[in-house]
Amino acid sequence: MASKAMGSMKNAPLASVVAEIRFSETLKIDEKVADLQETLESQFPRLDRPSIQNVELTEKGAKISSETRWDFYSPNAHHAVSLTKTAIAVHATEYVNYDDDFAGRLRFVLRSFARCVPGRFIERLGLRSIDVIIPRKDEKPEDYLTPSIASLSRVWPAATLQQSATIFAFSRDDRVIRMRCVLRQPPSSPLPPDFSFPPLLRKSARAEESEKIPVGGAGIGVLDFDSSCTPSAVFDEDMVFDLFGKLHEDSSQLFKAVINDHARMVWNS
Repeated sequence: MASKAMGSMKNAPLASVVAEIRFSETLKIDEKVADLQETLESQFPRLDRPSIQNVELTEKGAKISSETRWDFYSPNAHHAVSLTKTAIAVHATEYVNYDDDFAGRLRFVLRSFARCVPGRFIERLGLRSIDVIIPRKDEKPEDYLTPSIASLSRVWPAATLQQSATIFAFSRDDRVIRMRCVLRQPPSSPLPPDFSFPPLLRKSARAEESEKIPVGGAGIGVLDFDSSCTPSAVFDEDMVFDLFGKLHEDSSQLFKAVINDHARMVWNS
């Protein structure tokens, strides 16, 4: 069981982080896996090969196909690397902060990927983080958000809010930052349904805490940040690492912009 919060705050709401690199399809990716496994094994020694389903919409309807994904796990299973023929992703459900912890693992994976799968054309970089707002007794998730965001829960004062999901999209230079704010989310489902989660990856302390909350009441809030860019260039370790740093800074600044002083007090105490 996870024992501590993710991030620099004492009771940080962070529940999961994933950095993903999408690249042009590599048809013989399976020939690269053995070398990648050997390179990663000092930090990710456990291998699992789940079969995943892909759904493609065509004129004749949905076309379903399956492919193998290679998941490499850290010894405590709170960190993982997932590889398919079109993407590699670095997952974390436990870390101190981005600069002192996650960035080091990310750099290690980038270096390993550059060595074992060189020359890939990068189509998209994405950094996604999920924060879970667990309100205290007699509180609601919106009590932790700035008035401009919290007011969305009061658009119809004559009725009781059951659930809301609002999406914001911002552009900054050549990057896009999306935030999905969900209020009244059932506490048993803290992670979004479209969040790709390696099956053996252990849950974060925050996710476990949320799942223990009794059904009913104000539920939880979810802040889902997805920062991305499309470099459209051949993979370069330093370039990709620097871009992920900018994506993290975008998400961090937006997170700080939407929470209020009450949230900072609770999560820092």
